[in-house]
Amino acid sequence: QVARARRARRLLPMFLPIVDFEDGYGLSYGVRFSVPNPAGSKSRLSFPATWGGEKRAAVELEKTFTRGPVTRIESGASIARRTNPFYREDDDRNRVWIRAEREMVPPLRVGATAAWERQSFAGQHGRFTEAGVDVTFDTRIDPMLPRNAIYARAAWNHLNFDRGASINRTELDGRGYAGLFGQNVLMLRAFRSDADRPLPPYLQPMLGGTQNLRGFRAGMAVGNTLVAGSLELRVPLTSPLNIGKRGVSVFVDAGAAYGDGERLRDQTIERAAGGGVWFSVAVIRLNLAVAHGIGAGTRVHFSTTASF
Repeated sequence: QVARARRARRLLPMFLPIVDFEDGYGLSYGVRFSVPNPAGSKSRLSFPATWGGEKRAAVELEKTFTRGPVTRIESGASIARRTNPFYREDDDRNRVWIRAEREMVPPLRVGATAAWERQSFAGQHGRFTEAGVDVTFDTRIDPMLPRNAIYARAAWNHLNFDRGASINRTELDGRGYAGLFGQNVLMLRAFRSDADRPLPPYLQPMLGGTQNLRGFRAGMAVGNTLVAGSLELRVPLTSPLNIGKRGVSVFVDAGAAYGDGERLRDQTIERAAGGGVWFSVAVIRLNLAVAHGIGAGTRVHFSTTASF
């Protein structure tokens, strides 16, 4: 009876809120139901459900290992809908996936993902499978305000579509953080996403918004290739000992999105400059930025994330 009672307590579900605001998609809100340790210690079975900007329901299982070739494994199935900011069309996805990660040394992590996905977009329906690998090197302790740190990620994905076509997609993301006088931090970022064949519209990377080019609306352009870069100075206004942190920032962004077979040297690089305020406490992060896109006017960008 004692063993049964302990097991019942371990399987008691938890209820946690989900709140997320993504530029271009709007506010998503919902709840996550979680059952701890359904597959042994350090495992979790979750049922997240959201409405608003992203309508999504999923079942997710994750487990962490202290020994063996895999550090973490996660799998799941989901159905989702959100509206593409560029095409203004509903993007419906049904997805099943599994992912394994291995922490080689504390800053270095490698991962592999396999997935099957069915989509409906602008009246077109299709299916594809995905297999990919990625490598991440991350020395940041606090992702919001890292100091003298590096984040670098390289990913490769192979996509096979139901009509026989296949596409190789690559993504490179590099960020450097240099500590200046006081608590000030200078951040430099370079990003590139590319594919060796024309991507379907619903998979094309989007330019604009808080993700890569503030001062322009999210989804102002799409392409087979996207390149972007940012230079940002972050100035904290609170002590590093405070639980809640707030500060201001100034930045310049640049980027371009272009079609298959085109070259970066032939593109018009869009540029923007601006400033913002940010706040972070525990699991909640808020960011408000005002930026002027050269030749495009001024825009206000807001993003928030609450991770429980």
